[in-house]
Amino acid sequence: MKYVAFKVYIALPDVDAADKISIGQRYEFAREDLLDAYFGLSTRSKCLSMQQGRKVGLETLARIAQTREEIRMRSGSLHLSNDRKKDIVRNNLVNLQPSYYHR
Repeated sequence: MKYVAFKVYIALPDVDAADKISIGQRYEFAREDLLDAYFGLSTRSKCLSMQQGRKVGLETLARIAQTREEIRMRSGSLHLSNDRKKDIVRNNLVNLQPSYYHR
């Protein structure tokens, strides 16, 4: 029942992505379920606020920062499709296997 409620919660458009991630972490739901929230925070132009950083925690905040940097670095020389950006986010934040940029 908790999982169904979580799926409904993360589908709500007015809920902040950091809140979605925080709840997912607290109840240990699959990171794959949070892909859209991670993608939103990793690809938006606005940086994360202090409050959002506290919500997601230090490790996740660092991984989001690395992912944002990687997307910007790779976008510098060529256009990255949203699918390619989502692959980077999935690799870094869902599978926890950052690219060679951050090893």
